[in-house]
Amino acid sequence: MKSAKIIIMLILVAVLSSCSSEGLHFEFTIDDVSKIFSHKSAEASNSSDTITIASFNIQIFGQSKSKKTDVMKVLAETIAKYEIVAIQEIRDKPETAIIKLEEEVDALGVDYATITGERLGRTQSKEQYAYMYRVDVVELVDSFTYQDPQDDFHREPFIAHFKIKNKSFDFILVTIHTDPDEATAEINKIPDTINYADNKITSDTDVIVLGDLNADCPRQGKYFDEDDSTSPMRTDKYTWLITNDMVTNMAEYECTYDRIIITESPNPSKRIMQTKPE
Repeated sequence: MKSAKIIIMLILVAVLSSCSSEGLHFEFTIDDVSKIFSHKSAEASNSSDTITIASFNIQIFGQSKSKKTDVMKVLAETIAKYEIVAIQEIRDKPETAIIKLEEEVDALGVDYATITGERLGRTQSKEQYAYMYRVDVVELVDSFTYQDPQDDFHREPFIAHFKIKNKSFDFILVTIHTDPDEATAEINKIPDTINYADNKITSDTDVIVLGDLNADCPRQGKYFDEDDSTSPMRTDKYTWLITNDMVTNMAEYECTYDRIIITESPNPSKRIMQTKPE
C-alpha cells in the first residue's frame, strides 16, 4: 500500500541567539531505537515518500528579533530545510513577525504557508504557536487550540491535522511550550490533549507531540523529572523519541527540555515508519 511507505523524519532544531557563523543550529533525526544521525534531512527530503517535521522554540520571537536581518536569515534558512516546522514562543502583539518570517522563507524559492494559534498565557506576556509548512508537500486539514476547561495549561497546546498531498496518509501534530513552574502537571495532562485531538479528528492516525516541554533538570519545584516513571506520559502508549541522554538546550548546563513523543495509530497503514541511520 502506497501510504505505508511514507517516512516521517522528526527533527529538533535550535538556533543560537547570537547567530554566529558556527553552531547556528543543530538537528536530530531520531529513529525507533533513539539513535542520532545528523545532516541527513536534505538527502531524505529528495524522496517523494519522505517528509521532515521539525520543532523549533524561537526564543522570544517578536518585533525585536524580526528586525534583525542576520537573525531572520538564519531562521528562514533553517525552516526551509523542513516540510513542516512547529514553532513555539512567539511573543508578538501585532502578530506580524511570523508573517515576515514566512516571507523570508518563501523568498528562498519554495512556497510555505503558516497557521498560528491564539495568543495564550495567564500573564500580560502572551505567546503563540505556529506551524509553517510547504504547500506543495502537505495540506492542512484542520487546526485548533485545545479546549482547557480546567485551566491545566498556561499555554494550551495547538493541534494541527495534516495530510500528505497525493498520498492517503495523515497525522496529527500537538505542539506545546509548558510553563517551567508547572511543567510536571502540564506534561501529565498531555494525554487529555491527545484524547481530545483523537475524538475531534477521528481518523485513527498517529499523534506526534513536539515542543519545549521543559522536561528535564528539575530544581526548586520547577521543570519535569525525566526519570519519573509514574507520569501518565511514561506508559507504553507513548514513545519518547528524544530520550533522556540527549541534550536539547544551548546553555552551559545540559538539559533535555525539548521532546518529540509519538503515539501509534491502531491502523497499520497509517503508522509512522522511523528511518534507520546509515
